Amino acid sequence: MHRLSVAWSLSLNKDEFVKVDLPSVIKPQLRASLDFTKSSLGRRRMSWEDLHEVVKNWRNLNDERPFLNQQTPFLLDAAEEGLTRQYPDLELATLDILELEHKESPKAIKSASKIRAILREKGHQPISWLISARKNL
Repeated sequence: MHRLSVAWSLSLNKDEFVKVDLPSVIKPQLRASLDFTKSSLGRRRMSWEDLHEVVKNWRNLNDERPFLNQQTPFLLDAAEEGLTRQYPDLELATLDILELEHKESPKAIKSASKIRAILREKGHQPISWLISARKNL
């Protein structure tokens, strides 16, 4: 077992963001969660790139909720951005919907409905088989 301690200090101005580089022994998904650009401490919208990085580093496929620690507004922002790309990110939108519906708050359910509406407008739908396919990898 490795014991790890990380110490840092930072100061954030209104539009200043700090990314903390952590040692490679930390699991990639944890690294993504600890990245200050993804933290609710950050003062900007969650970007598609931020959540896409979490998906890329999703190694434990038994974990059906890679966005468990993400807040509803951030999930909605990232999904909207991903769906406006030249090739809409259906995987991210699907995972966002699944997480938002699992949260069950009125705000989360409304956000999931908004993502579904955007998908419909673009002629797409969530990937119904996504989680079962990832489990079979």
